[in-house]
Amino acid sequence: MGRLEQPLLVQQEKQRIIAEARARAQFPVILPATAGAATTIPTIGSQRAKLPELQVPKFSGKAEDWLMFRNRFSQAIDKRADLWDADKLQYILSYLQGKPSSMLAAVALEDKNYGPAWAQLQVRYEHKRELISKYILRMVQQSEVKERNATTISQLICNFNNAMDALRSLGRPVDQWGDWVVATICSKLDPTTKCRFFQSLPDEEMSPWTTL
Repeated sequence: MGRLEQPLLVQQEKQRIIAEARARAQFPVILPATAGAATTIPTIGSQRAKLPELQVPKFSGKAEDWLMFRNRFSQAIDKRADLWDADKLQYILSYLQGKPSSMLAAVALEDKNYGPAWAQLQVRYEHKRELISKYILRMVQQSEVKERNATTISQLICNFNNAMDALRSLGRPVDQWGDWVVATICSKLDPTTKCRFFQSLPDEEMSPWTTL
């Protein structure tokens, strides 16, 4: 092999290696399946879609607002591994208003105080029996729809769905309450809508509440 051919071969080998590296970066590597499923190995070229930032609502001590605040704060702040506990404490203090804010007003912004402060809020506002009662009463005490109105009826059903989701997160067997939910919603409807709803049913069985 001549001396002039050696640099050319080296250059071609470099180009081949670069091309293979780019191809591996563009496509994930699929390994043979183990335990019945294929495993995808993320590479430099694979990126996770950027999700919108989860908003944490303010909390002023209302029992009906506690679950949403607790869930959103846990997801957006409490479970983050890139934050110091002192940072999490500063976040939680910024979301509190009224009585909850006063309760933690004297807490120093130190790592050691975050766990006790978050636990103190949970002990004070995680009243399961009270929360269950409030959400059930929220459904029972919904205002009746006086006249047929699509927006009002949609809001009525939305309020029931929100209450059922909250009760489910509290461990209540809401999926077994279908007949009661349908009957309660129907009791809130105007006569025309109620009549048309029952006429739309294929038989005498009660319709599942998820179809409302």
